[in-house]
Amino acid sequence: MIPFNSDTLEVWLSDYEAFNYDFKRFCFLQFRAFSVRAKFVPNMLREAHTEWVRQRDSWLAVEAHPETEELSHIKVVSLLLTSLNRYFIESLYEHEYNEDEKVHIDLPSREYQSAREDLIAVPEAILAFDFCLNIIYWYEFNRVDRSAPFESRLTADMRHDIITYLVNGGVDPKAVYLILKALFNRANEGGAAN
Repeated sequence: MIPFNSDTLEVWLSDYEAFNYDFKRFCFLQFRAFSVRAKFVPNMLREAHTEWVRQRDSWLAVEAHPETEELSHIKVVSLLLTSLNRYFIESLYEHEYNEDEKVHIDLPSREYQSAREDLIAVPEAILAFDFCLNIIYWYEFNRVDRSAPFESRLTADMRHDIITYLVNGGVDPKAVYLILKALFNRANEGGAAN
């Protein structure tokens, strides 16, 4: 995973180059793990970043309570996922990396092959979703205001359904937010859900 801390989202929102570097580094790790190589569509990630910032600013100005100064991590990541849900991989092909230190994914052979086939079939949706999940997982693992420790409730079937939703177009940012909020909802110390 990429280096991440509580300031990273704000850094990415304010600095396209930092976001681009970290997102492509995440993608490259996936490419190495699944023995594929990709060519990115020029400027498409810049457009996605611009859209992400625009959506965040709009949501903060129009959708949020007037006194709200920042959006929750799930809202910001939902908007990132929506913005990244576009054609940004020009080509993807098999490639064997000659490295001393291989990237390894700990999956049984059949699951590994299935994950590889999914990446090859719909790389943008897979990369965007997994990148965003990693961000949310970081926040949820590091929360101290919840009564129960974080455990992922994402099943293979749910993952498939979310990826299918992303791939089939017409993705609504509010729908993505509600999906992710429901997936990561847990009671806080006082008993109320987030």
